[in-house]
Amino acid sequence: MPVSATQPYLPLPEAAVRDQAALAACLAACLECAQACSEIGRDSPLRSDHDEGVASADQCADICRSTAQVLSRVLERELTLTRALVEACARTCASFRVVCESQSDAAARECAKACLECERACQQWLKGLREIFH
Repeated sequence: MPVSATQPYLPLPEAAVRDQAALAACLAACLECAQACSEIGRDSPLRSDHDEGVASADQCADICRSTAQVLSRVLERELTLTRALVEACARTCASFRVVCESQSDAAARECAKACLECERACQQWLKGLREIFH
């Protein structure tokens, strides 16, 4: 079954998703970012590996896509893993956004915008988790 921002696979445990709108926004932003990063041209410098700790377009797309898949079926017993993945997604998007912003082509600008939105949406969902568990 394909991942969808509006139809998660399973009913979500109430404790895990205090704000289902934030979860849906995070999932949608991850999918949009994965798509934007995937559309970077194969000959773009954004496709190659950068300095240590900086993601490439393919790495960012893969992490965003994987995060969306996990978020689409988040279970309360998996929240530690889910939280770690969403944190990694936010960090990856923040890192790759900086790289995209240094480029002048339209695809890089779109990717930077999608990375920023994904980073923000991930942080918002994580904020909701911190409020539940603290």
